[in-house]
Amino acid sequence: PDIEFGSFDYEGRTVTLERVRLTAPDGTDVITAASLRVTLESVPVMGRGLVIERIDIVGADLRLIRAEGADGAVEFRGLVPFVETRPIKQQDTVEEDMRLQNAFAIRHISLKECSVSYEPGGSEPTMALHDIGAEMDVTPSPTQAPSGGLGAYDLQLAIDRAPILSIDLAGSLDLDTLALDLSKLAVAADLESDEAVGALPGALQNLVRDHDVRGHVRVDATGAIRGSAPLDSTLDADISLEDINVAAGEYRFPIDRGTIRLNLADRAMRFPTLSFESCGGVISADGASLDLSESRRAELSWTVEGFELRELLRTRAQDAGAPPKIAGVVASSGAASASLADLPASISGSGEVHVREGRLVNLPVQKALAVAMGLLDIITLREAKLKDKGDATFDLDAQGIQIKKADVQTSALAARGDGTIFYDQRLSLLVNAGPLEKIQEKTGPIGDIIGLVTDQLVKYDVEGTLSDPKVKIRPLGIGG
Repeated sequence: PDIEFGSFDYEGRTVTLERVRLTAPDGTDVITAASLRVTLESVPVMGRGLVIERIDIVGADLRLIRAEGADGAVEFRGLVPFVETRPIKQQDTVEEDMRLQNAFAIRHISLKECSVSYEPGGSEPTMALHDIGAEMDVTPSPTQAPSGGLGAYDLQLAIDRAPILSIDLAGSLDLDTLALDLSKLAVAADLESDEAVGALPGALQNLVRDHDVRGHVRVDATGAIRGSAPLDSTLDADISLEDINVAAGEYRFPIDRGTIRLNLADRAMRFPTLSFESCGGVISADGASLDLSESRRAELSWTVEGFELRELLRTRAQDAGAPPKIAGVVASSGAASASLADLPASISGSGEVHVREGRLVNLPVQKALAVAMGLLDIITLREAKLKDKGDATFDLDAQGIQIKKADVQTSALAARGDGTIFYDQRLSLLVNAGPLEKIQEKTGPIGDIIGLVTDQLVKYDVEGTLSDPKVKIRPLGIGG
């Protein structure tokens, strides 16, 4: 690329350029800066490496413009190639005093009031982060890489763009093995503003906007990342989530607070703590694990307490007096395991779920049963009573969720059944069901008894899918 500047000043060991422009061969500005100051460690001397003590950049705008190189590789317009690459890739063919670790070094980089944008091209939006302040120290590590290598360096990096993004990193990097030893990594970010969303990669921007993702994330970690052998990396991380919201269609999944403790070691990822406060309750899966070896075996046990279903509704503004579409306080527990390399054949597990103080008549299967029994008028009544309840126990296997026993009671009907919910959402259920409301209205307390008898006499096959169940009646239980 070509470099232009409005003024040039050289005093002592410092070179200062004002109004700097770095221009690609096609004339596109890829870097502009109000000022660029380079301070040398010592006056350059022939035969001795050039060491830059610090580089200070103020008011810079870096544009990473995606382009395709002659060999099809991804490049950045005007920045790749930035220097002659052959000697860098073949250091063993370069004279000793001209090898990179002996010829050139930068000790400190400072950015103030800078911005970075990534332009992927096509339909993806530009990723941009503005008003960046960053400080990075790079010093030779006491433990150097083997002779002829690029060397190991101690790093300190601080990026301050709070509250959108802040990064504080301390560690060492071996340029030969791309091994990064982290003594400290603290990252804090939020997605509460359009500017924060615009700082994400284009594909993530679309995902965040489509699902109305908002919230705050903080990560604190230490460990050793092995670039040449990632599975041999070790890491201890604490991840905290606050006021997270993810939405899809008419539903959302809010997380008031989340705590994740991650341990990576011995080619396995473990979660000693995995807990979320959501919808008035607590969801936890402490002790979950994932083997990163060839089997990719995952194990998970969970508990859910006090989870309120109505909080899942994306828009809760109801007509005056209308009950929520769905409601109920959920409790659940269970355990599951599987090899991610052999899904779904390797899935196994079991669990149970209980719902109280609910409104379950709008669940697709319940609604389809009500239609089959002519009770649709009852479930559409504008009653705000939250008295429905449900219980189920199930197993998990290669086919799907095997319902061992399910019992649901609503204001309109009672249903008991078993069967399979396949992983592709197909249904194969056999349900005994009977009306409650109409019989009780006509017969009083004895209606409970009649309802039980009716329940035994009428069976229903439920097929179709979770979102579109199909009900077939088996009079007197007759049928295959």
